[in-house]
Order: sequence, then C-alpha cells, then structure tokens
Amino acid sequence: MTANMLNKIICGSNDTLLSEQLAHLLPQDDHSTELNHVYDEDPVNGTLLHLVARKNMPSVAELLLRKKADPNVRDVSGDKYCPLHYAVEMSHYRVVDVLLQGGANPNSTLSRFRRSSLHLLLDNEAWINNKENHKKTLDALLKNKEINIELQNKDSESPLVVSLYKGWDYMTEQLIIKGATLESDNNNIIEDDDIQATYNRMLGSIQNDATLCESRKKNISEKPRHYNNELKESLKCSDLKKFEAIITHIKQIKSDKDLVSIINSDEDQGKTLLQYACNNGLIDLVEGLIKHGANPLKEDQTNHYSPLLYAAGKGYHKIVQKLTNKMSLDKSLEKGLKQIDKRGESVLHKIVKQDYRSENANYIECLKIIIKYKSKLDSIVDSTDEWGNTPLHYAAHLDDQNFARILLTNGAHLGIKNNYGKLAIANIQPSVLGDALNHCIEPQNTGKKLTADQEFEIRLNYRQLIGCKMSEIECVKFLSRSDGHCHLLCHPVINTFLSLKWQRIQKYYVFNFFLYLLYLVLLTVYILIYHNKTDTLKEQQLNKTIDGNDKPDQIASEPIYLETNATQMVLQITITFITLCIAVKESAQLILSWHSYITSFKNLLEVTIIVMALSLLFVPCEAIEKQHLSAWLILFLWINFILILGCHPKLAIYITMFKRVSRNFIKFIILFSCMILAFSFSFYLVFQFDENFTTIPQTIMRTIVMTTGELEFTALPFTTFPNASQIMFLLFVLFIILVLMNFITGLAVSDITIIQQEAEIYSYRNQVELIAHLETVFLVDRVATHNYALFNTMKVFLKGLLMFPSCLKTERIKMFPNQPASRKFSLGQILRTCLGVLPTQQRKVMCTCKQNHVFHLDQSHVDAAMAVVLAEKDSRMTRLEDRVSGRIGELEIQLSQCMAKLEGRLATMDDTVANLTDMIKVIHSDVVKRNETDILMDA
Repeated sequence: MTANMLNKIICGSNDTLLSEQLAHLLPQDDHSTELNHVYDEDPVNGTLLHLVARKNMPSVAELLLRKKADPNVRDVSGDKYCPLHYAVEMSHYRVVDVLLQGGANPNSTLSRFRRSSLHLLLDNEAWINNKENHKKTLDALLKNKEINIELQNKDSESPLVVSLYKGWDYMTEQLIIKGATLESDNNNIIEDDDIQATYNRMLGSIQNDATLCESRKKNISEKPRHYNNELKESLKCSDLKKFEAIITHIKQIKSDKDLVSIINSDEDQGKTLLQYACNNGLIDLVEGLIKHGANPLKEDQTNHYSPLLYAAGKGYHKIVQKLTNKMSLDKSLEKGLKQIDKRGESVLHKIVKQDYRSENANYIECLKIIIKYKSKLDSIVDSTDEWGNTPLHYAAHLDDQNFARILLTNGAHLGIKNNYGKLAIANIQPSVLGDALNHCIEPQNTGKKLTADQEFEIRLNYRQLIGCKMSEIECVKFLSRSDGHCHLLCHPVINTFLSLKWQRIQKYYVFNFFLYLLYLVLLTVYILIYHNKTDTLKEQQLNKTIDGNDKPDQIASEPIYLETNATQMVLQITITFITLCIAVKESAQLILSWHSYITSFKNLLEVTIIVMALSLLFVPCEAIEKQHLSAWLILFLWINFILILGCHPKLAIYITMFKRVSRNFIKFIILFSCMILAFSFSFYLVFQFDENFTTIPQTIMRTIVMTTGELEFTALPFTTFPNASQIMFLLFVLFIILVLMNFITGLAVSDITIIQQEAEIYSYRNQVELIAHLETVFLVDRVATHNYALFNTMKVFLKGLLMFPSCLKTERIKMFPNQPASRKFSLGQILRTCLGVLPTQQRKVMCTCKQNHVFHLDQSHVDAAMAVVLAEKDSRMTRLEDRVSGRIGELEIQLSQCMAKLEGRLATMDDTVANLTDMIKVIHSDVVKRNETDILMDA
C-alpha cells in the first residue's frame, strides 16, 4: 500500500486530485502505522509526510494526519528535519498551518544547529524575493499558542536577534508585538549599536500605536510558560532549588499527567530532561526527575540513546545505580538493558569502550552494577554492534583486563567473530582466560555435601567455548595455534571437551582409516602383481613380433599392453569404486571449503593419488610407463597412509616429531646447499678421472651421498692432484661431515626433546587440528542453511559432527569424582582400548543426551577438575581469611583509637573532678568561715 502511495506522491502534482486518489488507497479505519515508515533512499529520506511537505501538498498532508501520521518524525538526512521544518524553510504556509493543526511541534530544534522553525524562516535570503509567502508562514507560526519565540540556537541567538541582523522588519515587528525582547536573551549580549537602535525604534513605534501596544501587552500577559525549557535551564545551572520550585509550581496549576508529559518532552534536539541530566552527570537532578515520573526507557530521536546508555557511556556509576533501581522497581529492567543505540551498541558496549574518561567516570563500578543482574544479561552479554564486535572484543583491547575477566565470568562467549573474522579471545591474556575456564567448573553444593562425599558433583560448562555458529571448535583451535595460550589445552574444561568431541567423531576417523587401509592394500597388491615385470613382458612380446616377421622399428613405435584376466578385472573394478568414493569425498570438501582445502598438503596429496590411480587403470600407455607411474603412486599411497595414521591423537606426537625435524633439516640443508655445491664442483675438477665423478650431476649426487658418511676413502683418486684433493677432502670431512651434519642432528635431538617435554600439549594440538579439519571440511551449518542439492541427503551425517545440540541437549556435563571408576570392559571396548580410542580407566559422564550415547572421561581429567575445585576452595578460604584478618586489623585500630579517645576523655573527666573537688573544698571552707563569722556575730 505505502509503495503505491509513494509512487503516486512522487509522480503527482495536483494536490486535490492526489488526495482523492490516496483516500481510496488508505484503509477505512482512522489510522495506519505504515504511514510512519522512514524511507532511507532518495527522493524521500523520510516519511511520506516529509515528501508531501516539500512538494507543498496541504490536502494530502491533511489526509495523512487524519490517518494518524506522526508530524514529528525526523528524517534520515544530516539535519534531522521534521516535516514542519521543510514546510517552513520553503515557505509552504498552507502546509505549515495543516501540520501545526495536526500536532506538529513548533518548538522542535535541529540536531546540528539547534534552529527552531522561526530560525529556519530566516535561514536564507529567500524572504527578500518572496515576502508574501514568508509573511503568511510567519503568521501561521505565531498563531500557534505553544510556540516559543525565545528559543535560542547554538549561538545563543533568539529569532528576534536573527531578524534584526537579517533586517527583516516585518518579522521583527511581529515578534516584538508577540512579546519578544532583547533582554530575554540571557546568554547573548547585544553590542551592535545599530541593532539596538533598530530595536528601540521599532519598539517605540509599537508603543506609540495604541492598538499594537495593547496587543503587545496582552501577548506578554498571556505569554505561555515553557516549563520544559525552564527546567532545562535549571539543569544547565545545576540549580536543584529552582528545579524543585518549578516542579512545585507546575503541580499547583497542572495535573500529574501534564507534569509527566512536560518532564518527558524532547523538544531540545530530541533529548528529554532525564537524558540531558544523565549525559551531564547531574545525579541530584536525576533523582528528582525519576521521583517526578521521568521515563528511564525513552530514547532520543537522534542516536536512540536511552538515559542508561548516556550515563553508562560517561561512566556515572551512581546514576546507573539509580536508573537500574528504578527500572527494577518498575519491572522494566530487562527491557532497559536490551536497549541499543543507532550503532547497535548496548549498555555493556558503552561501559567497556570508556569513550569519556574523566575524574567522575568509574566504568568498572558501572560494569559491576550491571553484572549484578546476571539473569537478565543473556541477551546483551554477546550482543554485537554494527561491526560485529561484542563487549568482550572491546574489553580485550584494554590495558586493564578486569573488564574482560568480569564479562567472561558472567557468560561472555569466547568464540564469536566480528565482521572481520576476528575472535575476541585473540587479545585476552592467558591468565584471564584461565580464570574464566576455572569459573566454568561448577561444584554443586546440593544438600551442602562436602568435597569428600561420594555424591559430590561437579558440572563442566562448555557454553562459552561454543559461541561460534559455524564451528564448536573455533575457539579451541585458536588456543591450539597460539604459543601463548596453547598451555590452556591442558585445562580440564578444554581437554574434557576435546575428549567428548573425539568420542563423538572417532567413528568417522575409524571408518576413513579402514577404508583407506583397504584401498592401500588392494592398490599395492595390484601394482606388485601386474606392474612389476615389465622387462620380461617386453622380451616375450619382442619374441612374438620377430616370429611374426615384424620390423624392429615398428615394435618400438607401437605401445605394448598387458592382457587382462578375471582377477585383474575384479581388482580394477574394486579399486575404481573406492577411488571414486574418495574422489566424491574430496570434491565435497573442495566445494564446501575450497580455501582450507587447497592450503592442505594432505588434500593435494590425495588428489594426486586419485589422478595417478585413475591414470594407471584407464589411460593406455606402455607397460614401462605404467611401472614408472606405479612406483610414484605406491610411494604417495604409503606416505598418505602414514599421515592418516598420524592423525590419531595417540600417535600424532610422533608424526609431529617427524614433521618438525624434517622441516628444520630441509631448511638448514637449503641454507648450506651452496657449500655442498661448492665441494661438488671442486670434486668434479680434482676427481674427474673416477667413474663416479665424470659428470656434474653425477658428482653432485655422489657428494650428497658422501655427506651421510659413505666416503669410500680408499676408492677416491688422490693421485692426479695429490695435495689439493687431500686438503679439499679433509675440509669436506671437517665442515660437512663433522660440523654441519652434527649440527643438524643436534637440532633434531633438541626439537624432539622439546616436543617430548610438551607431549601432552602437542597431543591435544593434533587432536584439535583433526576435529577442526572435519568441521571445517563439512561446515555443518553452511550445508544446513544452503540448498545444495548434492548434499541435502548428507545433513544427518554431517550433524553427527556436532555435540550441541544435535547430541547433548544441554551445554553442561556432570561427574562424580569420588565414585569409583568403571573397570568392566566389553569385547568392543577392549578392542578400542587397544587402538587407543578409549582410556584404560573409564569414568561414565552423566549428561542429557538425545541419542543413546555413553561418554567416558579419563581419570586424569576428572582428577584435574577436582584439583581446580579444591584450589578454588583454598583460594576462597585464603581470601576470606585475608578479609577477616584485614577486618580484624581495622577493628583493632578502631578499638585502639576509641580506647585512646576514652582514655583522653577519662583524663579530662579526672581533671574536671579534681577541679570540682578543689572548688568544693574552697566553697566548703568559705561556708565554714561564714558560719564561724555568723556565730561570732551572734555571740
């Protein structure tokens, strides 16, 4: 409906006709919420009412207002105009009159220059050439009873001052008649004598006219008070007494409903009084506004900031406390915490970013106040802004990582990526992550059981690890690849999670392992049987061709093929089927994750094997060429088998040793290859008479073999160049055999020693890589959300890679560390134990499982979790003791101070008593003397 209306308004020009056409499009009821939709593209950049105001269509504007279109919505341009602003700026006086009658706010100011409608009327010099329309527009504005003629722009200039500067006498006169004065510009001092003279002249002219003077006096006496502006002025001056006085006056003449409406008005740049007070840290006034009904949930019209976002962004923790208390009493706290600004930033974003650091800002206290309402934080603790950053992303970049520690201990996810693919965990210190992981181990004090009780329960919470929607292992994969964080893989939360994931996916590894083992055996047998006697076959074929009187040159030019028997045919069909299965698997990996696929050496090796196997089976060529191809194929087959075997966590450490040593060996050989080449060329020159040094390639090969220790000293010809050749050979033995080779061997031993010392970490690293490879290859969520016709049938299979929620309903598992471990084994369990799949000591994990899965953990994992619980308990006890000791020390100091004060007071009292005693003695002696004197006189 609105799209059709929009097209008609854009194309239409006849106001009356267009209003009749639109009346048929609008529903018969009195309102339509779609009329307030803001279009963010040209030529609208606002609502339909904005467009109508610009096109000067009063009838259409009246129709839209009658259907409850909001006349105070701001557009998305840089100036944040309301429809009235456009109508005034273009002097569309009839539209201005319609908008004002429809409820448009004549005092609404703009976000950038704080210009009101009266300021806009003077914004350009169009009134000089179009005075009539501007006069009618001014009359329409001044006719409104609610207009504030004393509003000031950002330069503290009222409309009267601007009209005097611009020289529009008509507007100046009408404003003076309306009651405007220069004295009302409190923040503006008029120093221009000409301006002052013009004002005095026009004021005198009006006072000399009895009618105009009477009208001015009447307007001044009936001038409405704009309480919102008065309250705002009291806020700017931080004058609490004036604020309360105005509130008291409003209560005397208006209802409570009117008072709330005045307080929650957002005339000034779309800000309410509460928003202004929160933004400027006026805590006493915030308390007063809340007490008198200010809305703590109302957002401004410019940036969609709520009072809580303003206060949190400036770090005013006392104001944050008062706002949260108010919303908690109103049962609107959850809604208030969910509010976000225009950039998608929540209250946690504002606190953590610390954009406005000052003496009064205390962001850490703000965070602690918000974190108290932990049950209501689930919706915002991982909320993302327009760049995809969570509060944890910003907290990770701070020098003080207490913010990150607090967020992590209150449920912030570690595995969420921003729009640039970066994890928040990348910048968090390992110690902070360790504390967060410790917090994921939750001892259950059901019935106040002690840690030594048999029914004592520990729960492991994995919620923070699986925040990434694309992968459950993404966060752990980062820890594995970071040298500074990899030691955290040994943490009970991480290694138990890996154990559960491994038990979940091990069947896929076992299936792939045995499939490839079958393929390896069949292809190896096929090659060794049918492609290992090429010379004999060629000789037999040559004899047949000679008996058939063929020419020798024809024999060499024709390819020779081997006869195929039934057994060979069966092997070929079986090998072809398995090869195609592997090819389908590799194709699926390539399509779903091509970037990860082409960067893996193992994947490229498998593609090479597939191509070579199919070429061996189906490409016609000579037997000698097939034997050559078979030699390389069988080498690649067994290398790939070693790589697949080395993916198992129990064997991965040895493959890691081999890879690392090989990498370093090749690196140093390449580095010192120039020295080996130099000796090769020298040997070629001095040993050229030996049959092993007749050519340069042969000499290089021979020299490389000599580096391994195969010197054959007695067979070398030293007689031709006896001195030079012997010295050169000794230098070769010294620098290459003794120095270089031993140096490389020492490096290999050092690498192996390092890996052995960190064997557990390397084992977990390889386990992570295997699990991550399976998840990355299949990308479960991507398959589930995209309509790949080829892979729709694989969704159930691919979902089997995930733990949550496809297998486990909850993100927690529970264990009873004090109960005895199970020692009963079935035949299948014994077999899997021999293969290293399950630990010897099994402990059943209690979890809510959708399927009939039984998970087991290693006893060492359970012991490690228990150790964390005990360490945390000891730490709490130590902190409690320190706190009690500190408190006792404070009490002792206070007690000693009190005792000192009491002793001082007692000493003062003793002095006072002594003085009183002396005075009593003196008085007593005086009384005695007087009595004696009286007795003598009587006598």
